[in-house]
Amino acid sequence: MKLRCLTDYYILWICILIVTFCESNDINQENLLPGNSGWYTRVPEDYTNVPLGFTTNISYDINDDVQFKIDGSIDTPIVLEIYRLGFYQGHGARLITTIHTKIKKKQPLCAMNKVTRMVDCDNWYATASWNIPKDAVSGVYIGLPYYKNDTLLKGPYIPFVIKNSNPNSKADILFKTSDTTWVAYNLYGGYNLYRGNGSFNISSRAYEVSYNRPFTNRLPKPKGKVQNFLFGSEYSMLYFLEKYGYNIHYAACQDIEQWSADKYQLLRRYKTLLSVGHDEYWTTDMKEAYVNIRDYGVNLVFFSGNEIYWRIRWATKNQQEHNSDKRTLICHKETLDGGLVKNYNKKSLIEINSDWTGTFMDARYGHIPQPPNAVTGQLFMVNAHRQDAMKVHHNHGKLRLWRNTPAASHNPTTKHSFYVTTKGILGYEWDILPESCHNRPPGLFALSHTPMYLREYLLENYGASYKGSGFVSHKLSLYRHYSKYGNNITALIFGAGTVQWSWGLSNHHDFDRDDEKIYTEDVLIQQATVNLFADMNILPTTLTVTDSNTIAFHERNGSLPSPQSKLILNKLPLQSTNPVSIITSPKNYDTVYINKFRQIIVKGTAYGRIGGVELSLDDGLSWISANGAENWHLNIHIHGRDVKGIHMMHHVSLADVNCSNYMTSKINEIHKMVNGNRNDSIKLHIISRAIDDNGWLESNRTSFNDIHIQLKRIE
Repeated sequence: MKLRCLTDYYILWICILIVTFCESNDINQENLLPGNSGWYTRVPEDYTNVPLGFTTNISYDINDDVQFKIDGSIDTPIVLEIYRLGFYQGHGARLITTIHTKIKKKQPLCAMNKVTRMVDCDNWYATASWNIPKDAVSGVYIGLPYYKNDTLLKGPYIPFVIKNSNPNSKADILFKTSDTTWVAYNLYGGYNLYRGNGSFNISSRAYEVSYNRPFTNRLPKPKGKVQNFLFGSEYSMLYFLEKYGYNIHYAACQDIEQWSADKYQLLRRYKTLLSVGHDEYWTTDMKEAYVNIRDYGVNLVFFSGNEIYWRIRWATKNQQEHNSDKRTLICHKETLDGGLVKNYNKKSLIEINSDWTGTFMDARYGHIPQPPNAVTGQLFMVNAHRQDAMKVHHNHGKLRLWRNTPAASHNPTTKHSFYVTTKGILGYEWDILPESCHNRPPGLFALSHTPMYLREYLLENYGASYKGSGFVSHKLSLYRHYSKYGNNITALIFGAGTVQWSWGLSNHHDFDRDDEKIYTEDVLIQQATVNLFADMNILPTTLTVTDSNTIAFHERNGSLPSPQSKLILNKLPLQSTNPVSIITSPKNYDTVYINKFRQIIVKGTAYGRIGGVELSLDDGLSWISANGAENWHLNIHIHGRDVKGIHMMHHVSLADVNCSNYMTSKINEIHKMVNGNRNDSIKLHIISRAIDDNGWLESNRTSFNDIHIQLKRIE
């Protein structure tokens, strides 16, 4: 008996070692190395009397030389520590190397473009250099400079990315940093894309900003700057993913463009592309890369808010002779200037639609809009500064995203029929899920619902102002994209619609100094993140297999105890559950009587693991979400909207379903009829289709979900 127990014991450990070896990757192995705790500095009051610097590029590959340009006291010994960020047994970073240097002569004043107000320190000379070794692991790295004789005062972090451009090297996840947003908010030299010269007036802003500056985003003023940098939200995500050994590569914004060549071969190495945190500034090429990569079966996860908002472009060497490519970011923000193109020396710097740098969604002034919800499902609406909790109703808790979370087991008979996350998950800016079918991806459905009334926080005029008030709802979203290369190729697209989703993953992030220091980790967010990746066939490596269906995390390799130690992963089938929808009212060939005040009300049921139901009124050319799941309905107002804003949660208008030329013609006919300009009936074709909770669409049309009705006017 004793021998048998020993045999079983050794077999168990052999199995664990085999699983660990087979599942291991560079990230897992890297985080087994000893970490260092001396790297982290609190949010400072200022950056006086410390060395400041930047790298001459934001992204590097193996064997590249990283050039550091640092300003500080002349002939004072400077220590430059280079760290790789990760988990590292809870230390959060590992010291890679230490460089000792001096500033031999005073750095020149940064160049100032008086027309565009761009501050550019490219004229500084290099102070230190580091050759990236062959065994360096892709990741986010920081340089930390300080004077050798004063180790307590440390300069601002100098971030850069080490990417992996080897086409034969694959990973599950590509983590794109939001570095264009860091640059847009960087106020070093007195100007950024929001203000300048000590003024908070938007008219004093710069129209171009440079990467060639030290990042001072972590300064406490103006409020909110810390949320616009690496440690606002991105670091929390990085820390969590590396803790559990997810197989990740990292890239900067410019890499997404550069890797789009040859039919996105380098981007097709990954199962999933991420957008994390405050990911506000995108070029058209970046956006198109995310749009087109879906057709190759690459999933998209937007753990971000206010994403794909301002359209930017890069200055080229011909436009800025003293700059390298992709070191100067141009954003004139025509949306704020009434769409008027800025003219300098009586010459236009941009041309509408080819060089527009207003918001992507702006449909005015001849600009063709490219709203982000066409790819993300989400649309920016709630401006800073918000620190709200998210709610998951018990009806949503039945969806597969919430398996093994408190929302899945929440008792609907209790006083509150929803789970409430920790404060700050919705912040510091967040999005909405538009009800209209305009630019709505087919198959989009909500995973949560957090309604509230906000005063003077809501976006107006495509982003020209943020003083709107009214009822608004946050909703997590999911849809499955069907490839143009065949329906056997699909991709899942998740939209968190909030900058601070990752606050629920880890409490390791910056706070504004005057914000309440809240504990933000939430097991619901942690478990949902693990579930989402599992549904994309992406598994962590620091795990123990307990049975054929369940994988439980355990804290080994010196990991510190944390809430994540109880996370589990149920491996649910990834194929469709064959959802079915039925229209119960009106019936096929019914006559429905309408006027200006009556609604067209469509009701039905659905069967299967239902995520949502959508309806089409134009023969399947466009789709709009119904309310509910197993029991659903859609109320369509004939004229206008409910002035109280309740339509945002329960109703739509004819304008919301006017998403094709066919529907435009049909709506014009309906308006003529209800206004008494025609007395005959109008035929209306209604199709419903169910969406299962993994995004698969109902595939069959029957007389139960494909009906024809007649509309007639009644006084």
